[in-house]
Amino acid sequence: MTLTEGQAQCALARHWLKKRVVMLPNFFLGNNEADFVVVTQAHVTYEYEVKCSRGDFLRELSAITGNRSDRALSLPGLVTETHCQISTSKWYKHSQYSAMANSKTKAMARGQWLPNYYYLAVKQGICNGRDVMALPAYVGVIELIPSDPNDDTQPWTCAELRPAARLHPGHVTDAWLLKYCRGMSLRYWQWRMSRKAKRRVARDTSTGSD
Repeated sequence: MTLTEGQAQCALARHWLKKRVVMLPNFFLGNNEADFVVVTQAHVTYEYEVKCSRGDFLRELSAITGNRSDRALSLPGLVTETHCQISTSKWYKHSQYSAMANSKTKAMARGQWLPNYYYLAVKQGICNGRDVMALPAYVGVIELIPSDPNDDTQPWTCAELRPAARLHPGHVTDAWLLKYCRGMSLRYWQWRMSRKAKRRVARDTSTGSD
């Protein structure tokens, strides 16, 4: 079955919907875009990285474990150059997360903000127990499961395979939360105005053809 990033985000949103949280899809957390960010009432931040295919998961695994060569993965049958092509920004992001996870002080640099919890949200069947064991403790895993295996248009559900260890005890500040909300507000109105403009063009085109 095919799982899109949008379907995965909707599954995560349903998972959090009744918990009175701020949910932000495709949002920049620091210098990297997160597929899904949650900020709770206690100002605790969760980041989710969606993985819909085996190859995409393996590239993330390479970034997380810090191995950047095509010999990075020791799992049998999985090593290909395509699987290990990871961006420098993603590798740097996980080097920061790993450093924080191993830090004794858990102190962030001025202006830096990292999530309290980091999760991979993976399509059911694209990773196994050995893959999960290869991940460091700060990486939690959520499995995305189709509610109807014969119809991929039906909602997907979430099941936690492994909880994430907390990266740091800090809480997102009101200033950062306001920044998140401003960003989401800007994206909404850009989408709204773009949608209105497209309807106007369609209407004018229809009128002109008459």
